[in-house]
Amino acid sequence: MKTHDIDLSSLAAHGKAKAQISDGALDIWTTHSIVSVGTVDFSERFKKHYVSLPERYRLPLRVEMTVKLDFPAFYLFVGDGHIAFASQGQDNRTIEDILKHSGKPNQDGGLYDNSLPLGSYVDLSVTYNLDEMQITIGGEERFYSRKQAYMKAKDLEERNAGGLEVGLAVS
Repeated sequence: MKTHDIDLSSLAAHGKAKAQISDGALDIWTTHSIVSVGTVDFSERFKKHYVSLPERYRLPLRVEMTVKLDFPAFYLFVGDGHIAFASQGQDNRTIEDILKHSGKPNQDGGLYDNSLPLGSYVDLSVTYNLDEMQITIGGEERFYSRKQAYMKAKDLEERNAGGLEVGLAVS
């Protein structure tokens, strides 16, 4: 797997999201909530207020970061999908597929404990391989699957060749 060291100053903020580097850490916040309510398509709303990485990335892909949340929730998005961390209500424990956004997350039936401690640093690692996906929080495996829809998608090779957008959002 190729390693990319991301220059935090190269991230682009979109919509009402804000990003600032202080003491070598990236602070992200938004002045507009992205909490999902009712039947509105969540992926469209959180992509309005997010911070994106400067490049597109191909699978296999591992995103590793240390995060500290002051308020729930935190979202990682890759391609057309997202993973919710420390979220509540309707968004709790959601994993939306990176190639086949359905509006019905967790199609493999797998839920995971997405809890994060508020006010404390914790390590997150999300791995997307061509045939498996894994989420670890604080070194503990919280999710593992070989049944995500993207793994069987007919256009996986083509979409992967063009790279997938990676971004972060907070609520």
